[in-house]
Amino acid sequence: MNDISAVLLHLEAQRREDNRQREADRRAAEQQAAEREERHQAQFAALLAATQPHKITMGSYVVGSALTTKLPSFSGTGDWCAYLRTFERLAKAHTIPDPYWSNELFIKLEGTARNWYEQTFPDPDTFPSWSRLTSSMHSRFGLKYVAADAWADKCGATRQEGESGLAAIQRVDELQQTLALLGVPAHVGPVEERCYQLQRLLGPDEQQRWIAAANATTDVSDDAIRALETAAAGATLTSTGRQSLSSSVSVAERDTWFGPRLAHLTTFLKDQPCTPAGRRPQARVAAITEESPNRTGPTEVADDTQLHPAALDTLPGPPAEMSGVECRVRLARADLIGAMEGRGQPRKVPLPPPEYFGDNATHLAANKTEFTKRKTHNACFACLNAKVQYNQSHLACVQHGPTASMAKRTDPKLRVTGAALPCKAF
Repeated sequence: MNDISAVLLHLEAQRREDNRQREADRRAAEQQAAEREERHQAQFAALLAATQPHKITMGSYVVGSALTTKLPSFSGTGDWCAYLRTFERLAKAHTIPDPYWSNELFIKLEGTARNWYEQTFPDPDTFPSWSRLTSSMHSRFGLKYVAADAWADKCGATRQEGESGLAAIQRVDELQQTLALLGVPAHVGPVEERCYQLQRLLGPDEQQRWIAAANATTDVSDDAIRALETAAAGATLTSTGRQSLSSSVSVAERDTWFGPRLAHLTTFLKDQPCTPAGRRPQARVAAITEESPNRTGPTEVADDTQLHPAALDTLPGPPAEMSGVECRVRLARADLIGAMEGRGQPRKVPLPPPEYFGDNATHLAANKTEFTKRKTHNACFACLNAKVQYNQSHLACVQHGPTASMAKRTDPKLRVTGAALPCKAF
């Protein structure tokens, strides 16, 4: 009898121990399930942040609200580098977290830029990294073959008359920032420097022909070099986008990229004939002495309005090839360039650029960049942003060129404010 009781007691104890173990296992399983649920919620929130930015909040920061009224949309026109610089400054000023910069930029895209984005990144569930997005946009919307001029502007920067030391330092810093956005390092190698020097020797017509030839050469074009930049930078790119490209690649490696371009430029320049002596000065004389219907003699030009050689680049062709109206259109353009660069004015203080994106008090950098772009492409200075054609000479502009009526050329609704000097009808 005692043996039976002992067995029963043992079985009861075993049952109780099994129950305790099962209860412990149940609680452990519940804890694991809770932890898995927490991880799933975190993963879902991260996915939601990338795909539905307007529904995510992070403390006081709400995706899509910080830059609503402080930054215009980007439609694909204008200078991408200037827009990117403004975007990054505002993003940092508003302490927008780095992972959400791509979300914020996507919200600002419209028109051609939005269509391009949807074709380039068709997956609606995933946003590209900031470095990949900005590099792709720079390749599509950034100015091409302008690094040489930007490099020359920075290297040749001088103190302008009437400019304070602080303003001069800030201007040089802005020139360096422009180079950084173009992917050019602060110190370039001898091969890259030589490329910029030779490109600056090309006249306007020669530059257009060389660019066409460079675009058709695989290892010479701007797109080819930018592809090498992006590939070499790879995972080292940071949230600051293309600004890190110039610091992530050695000078020696960049020089190997520019080797084919240097050979191409050298060969191209050697094939160019001599520029006829006195051609540009004659064009200037023809322009300033051409009689208009409203005056009986040649225009008087003060000594301090003589054009810098860069401005004379806008006056190709001997005088016999130009009509009186065309001469005056060319002269008006050259004088405007000189005024913007501080030449031709009594005090030689640079005039502000035309207001392509609005008041210069707010959009000075973007306006300057747009003016430089139009000067580089020989495009019309007066056309509204929606009408300008960068691949067409300003002389072919139907609204402001020689064939346009005076009513069109002077209509304030058809031209950008500040795109002509006072008393200039062209």
